[in-house]
Amino acid sequence: MSTKTTTTTKRMSKVFGHMMTTCPMDVQAYGACVAKIEGGMNRDACAKEFAKLKVCFEHAVKASK
Repeated sequence: MSTKTTTTTKRMSKVFGHMMTTCPMDVQAYGACVAKIEGGMNRDACAKEFAKLKVCFEHAVKASK
């Protein structure tokens, strides 16, 4: 593994960890929505939950920089 890859991996792990601790309720809501779907997921099945999660993740990434 190159130094650049190792650095990127560590950075992404840190950012993802920060996102998970910053947005636990949104992660849980999206996961619960996906888990409830039976027989295949369509594009907009959990759009509301995903949109909230995305906004939270974006804020978490900005805050971690």
